[in-house]
Amino acid sequence: MIILWTVTVTVPTMSSVSEKSVKRQMYLWIAYNVVLYAAIVVSGAILFMVMVGMVTVGGGDNDVKDDWIEVNSQILNGVFTWMAVTNHPFFLFRLIMTVRVLGIRRWSWTAAIQKRIRAARYLSRHFPLVFVDTAIDRRNKTQRTEARDGGVDEGGGDDEGYVDLAVEAERVEEIAYLRGDAENLRNTFVMLNWNCIFQYPIAAVMWAYDANSRPGYVIGIFLPISFLCNFGGQYRIFKLNKAIKARRSAGVEGPGTAPHGPTISSM
Repeated sequence: MIILWTVTVTVPTMSSVSEKSVKRQMYLWIAYNVVLYAAIVVSGAILFMVMVGMVTVGGGDNDVKDDWIEVNSQILNGVFTWMAVTNHPFFLFRLIMTVRVLGIRRWSWTAAIQKRIRAARYLSRHFPLVFVDTAIDRRNKTQRTEARDGGVDEGGGDDEGYVDLAVEAERVEEIAYLRGDAENLRNTFVMLNWNCIFQYPIAAVMWAYDANSRPGYVIGIFLPISFLCNFGGQYRIFKLNKAIKARRSAGVEGPGTAPHGPTISSM
């Protein structure tokens, strides 16, 4: 099974036409996910009610009941497989990008600096809470300072979604990040990649065998693990966002807090 993953939309600021295009893209993305989850909810509800006998189909004929169960099982499998196939490339690519930035300490491996820079800039566009573009932040701070000096109150100043990072933040060119947060994100991508991988054997047995000859142990093994990987990945994202926003709100990064460092903007 695969559950919704964050889709990042880069909002343009120069053209109203581009802004309309972004809004249209966002609405299409929302509609796309509504359709997918509607199919999951409806088919899942029908499957459950038919299996437990809450709904009688075919006048109690077991063959008809089995057909209903099989059809709805195939619908659910198709949706989950589609989501796995379409999301897996993004999860894999972003895992590779985080590994390029962080390196692999166990093997003392570090990517070439140009690859690290490109990876860090890519991640800062999609995960600005974790990978902070300090150049953008400096411009934002300058604009807010100029507005205050000019007598304009923008409502909140630095408390409006910005917080100093600790001095131990690592940097790749203008991108700053806390290693712990970045490693948390990397491990989340590992779990979500496994979530997709575990869906493939389920799809294989669902499509290669009929209901009578299908090896049930494959689904019995991989489906719970897939659920656990998905839940674990989503929970890690929730906890990471919550922790970063808590630090931002408190304005405290623990020991070694820098009075003027790079900032984290909201994702």
